[in-house]
Amino acid sequence: MIWTFQENDSVNTNEVNLAGFKQTGNFHKDVEAICKLMNIQVHPALRPVLWEVEKPEFNLEEEDAKEPEVKPVTVVKFERHRIDKNTMKAFFHLIPQSVVRTVKFSNNGITPSQFDKILDHLYQTPALSTVFFDWNPLYKEDFRTLVDANDYRYERPEDEPSRFAKFVSQESRIKILFLRGNELDDEDVNQICENLKETHPLKVLDISYNKITATSVETLRDLITSYNKNLEFIGLAKNNLSFEDLEPLLGAIGKKPFPEDEADAHVKKMKDRDAIVEKNKKLKASKKPEEPVPILDDIEQQDDGTWMLVQNGQLRHLNLCMNLLDDSHKDEILALLKRTPEEFSITLSGTGFSKAVIEEIWKELSTEENPELGQQRLLF
Repeated sequence: MIWTFQENDSVNTNEVNLAGFKQTGNFHKDVEAICKLMNIQVHPALRPVLWEVEKPEFNLEEEDAKEPEVKPVTVVKFERHRIDKNTMKAFFHLIPQSVVRTVKFSNNGITPSQFDKILDHLYQTPALSTVFFDWNPLYKEDFRTLVDANDYRYERPEDEPSRFAKFVSQESRIKILFLRGNELDDEDVNQICENLKETHPLKVLDISYNKITATSVETLRDLITSYNKNLEFIGLAKNNLSFEDLEPLLGAIGKKPFPEDEADAHVKKMKDRDAIVEKNKKLKASKKPEEPVPILDDIEQQDDGTWMLVQNGQLRHLNLCMNLLDDSHKDEILALLKRTPEEFSITLSGTGFSKAVIEEIWKELSTEENPELGQQRLLF
């Protein structure tokens, strides 16, 4: 039989005992077996992709050719299909004993109740450290198909917490999170950042293609400056942001002069912080509660004896694609890249920058030792 959302979703699997289900290590065979046990059809996203199956290489000199090794499945993509509750139940049951570490949801017509079930499953599956939840604005509970989908768009009541912020609640262990094209607004971003003020393992946050404004940029600036030193990648592509909108964030990145008479005290704070980090490694290994780590940027002494504060040195990349930037912002972008370490980069493709000006910036940044450094730090 062919999978359909309605038929799979209507099957009562409450009495099915999955506790004794034995996995083989072959993800797709395990999917077939567990779906058979639950009396449901295999979702299209969980079937093997035929064109990714490698052809066996036979040694003609050997009498018995070996079967090709099964390629491990590390990424599962739910794209352009709705997701029934029983498929979710089967999928998340298999994850802890598999090598799947990334799940991608895209264009799935998800309702609030479905979202809540997915979130509950994610909370109980810390092995899934990378989550893409893209182009999935929420739909009303009676949504059925993409025909006239806009008429079924769910509008969050003002007093209802943002569901998207729950991706980074304390129950979540997600390290990489993409939330592109979900019609997030400034309040969604505000609640996301509020959750990230608490200790959280998230390192990548991409909120591109949404409906945010300069308010969200300032909220992110405050988050990484005063509360969170874990985020390394921030995606803000195609949010119709001007340079003036982005300036508060850009100005909070990179080196700036630090008062010499405060340097000794700040160095002591850095040493105390580093000692706590080392202590926490031992506490974590012993499965004991860790101590809070002070939020503190480093300072560095320059060759001339002056001190510089390294603002948000944890950041490694900003994606600013398709925003309202152009050649008139050359000096500001170049200054940003010159005051940040070589490991820091930005993406400006799809903006109003001309190739000629981008090449000028590349030339300024490149060195004899690394002629490609400019292109590595400024992606276009």
